[in-house]
Amino acid sequence: MLAALLIYGFATGTFSSRRIQQACYDSAAFRFIAANTQPDHDTRCAFRRRFLPELGSLFVQVLGISGQMKLLKLGTIGLEGTTVHANASRHHARSYRRANAIQAPLKREVGELLARAERTHVTEAKQPVHEAKLAARQQKARDSGKRPGGKPPAPHSGGVRPTDPVNLTEPESRIMLRSGSVSPTGS
Repeated sequence: MLAALLIYGFATGTFSSRRIQQACYDSAAFRFIAANTQPDHDTRCAFRRRFLPELGSLFVQVLGISGQMKLLKLGTIGLEGTTVHANASRHHARSYRRANAIQAPLKREVGELLARAERTHVTEAKQPVHEAKLAARQQKARDSGKRPGGKPPAPHSGGVRPTDPVNLTEPESRIMLRSGSVSPTGS
């Protein structure tokens, strides 16, 4: 159910776990997929992070099937034990090379969608922290009767700021501060 919620959310442009949670209350489609339950956004985030490679593969398969179905032609499918004679069309068969060429852009797009969902989650998680810092600063000003010194905390942009330090020789490393030194970002 969680996988279906994420895939449907991505397919409809809903990347935020909080918006998917709200859609489980508001949207008939999301409510149907969730069996009229409202799983918490943290549950979906943990699920997405834990099964990220599997979700990417599953989403690519869903998109591939959707493409074969001419973008989800809707109809009634009935399954039972009857054997039906079928004839596979040579015109619709593809080589493995062609099938992989078709899947490559799908995999790239799914990767971008999963990355977008992660960025959206990080931004949403940082927003309450920023608001709490602003509230604490305002409370301190009210308590002391003085204007607080320094700059107010900047909202989280969700990405790299132009003033953030970068190590060109080892991108994964970060600059460590010494006692009494000034932050490399100047803050």
